[in-house]
Amino acid sequence: MRDCDDRPPRMTERMGRYLFWLAVILFAMLVAVTDGGQNWKPVSDLFGNNAFGTLLGALIGAAGALGGSWLAHREAEKAVSRRELLAEIRSTNVAIAMASSFVNSFASTKKQHIKPLADSHKTEREQLELFFRARQHQPDLKHRLVPNLSLILPLKLSSSSLQNLFINQLSVTGRPLGAMMMLAEYSKLLDDSIAGRNDLLEEIRQGQFRSIQLAAFLHGLPGEQGRDGRYDGTITALCLYVDTCIFASRLLCEDLMLHGKLLADQAVAKHGMSRPKINRVELIDEKLEGLLPETGQFADWLRGYPNAPG
Repeated sequence: MRDCDDRPPRMTERMGRYLFWLAVILFAMLVAVTDGGQNWKPVSDLFGNNAFGTLLGALIGAAGALGGSWLAHREAEKAVSRRELLAEIRSTNVAIAMASSFVNSFASTKKQHIKPLADSHKTEREQLELFFRARQHQPDLKHRLVPNLSLILPLKLSSSSLQNLFINQLSVTGRPLGAMMMLAEYSKLLDDSIAGRNDLLEEIRQGQFRSIQLAAFLHGLPGEQGRDGRYDGTITALCLYVDTCIFASRLLCEDLMLHGKLLADQAVAKHGMSRPKINRVELIDEKLEGLLPETGQFADWLRGYPNAPG
């Protein structure tokens, strides 16, 4: 949104302003000249020239018309600026609500599916390493593998509506825009990885894996057909992508709330409006405990945006 109040005055605006005040001065000269403090006379009487009064009146009329036109134009621009500001505040509130819903969706997916899957995968790997070490001394030792092979449905959270708000209705740049692009990229990568894991599960169901073969397939260990790291790499990718989505959507929500505050300040300071309401979202509570990624893992990205939006 472009703030009309911050535009440099155009030539016609400056001329209109000057002519307006010229009209005021000339009118005062025409009407407010006295004779000995008792009788009011037109300025033309002092010069003994009626044509001067006619010319002066014409100048006053032209200056007044142009000055009035400038004032009307200025008020119209202020009205447009107010409407644009209120429209951006409404769009910012919508964007905050959308970003907040993304935080909750990604955090819920991590809590219900990805974190339990990653934890069980890590535990299985540790148990397998213990088993292989023990089997060096007990060749007949058996290991019972109970992997988590549950399907996860892709989230399919479309960020296109949020991107449209950024492109067409919000004036934010810098870090929130970067967070928006990160969110769009990594939410797709997350869905692709979920779908990729589901394809690997179907491959497992169609194959005839013995326990030791399945263990090698799931954990990227050397097997009869060599090493296949697809499933193990997919689990790692799921953890990275969901954490990145949580980080990006949460940061986006915070920056949008700050942007909304600045817009509300502008509404009060520049337009004398009562303070508009900006959506507030509590992003740190017991529901997100243990689900928010460490900010340190995104330190390199954050260094590219040293300043919060302003």
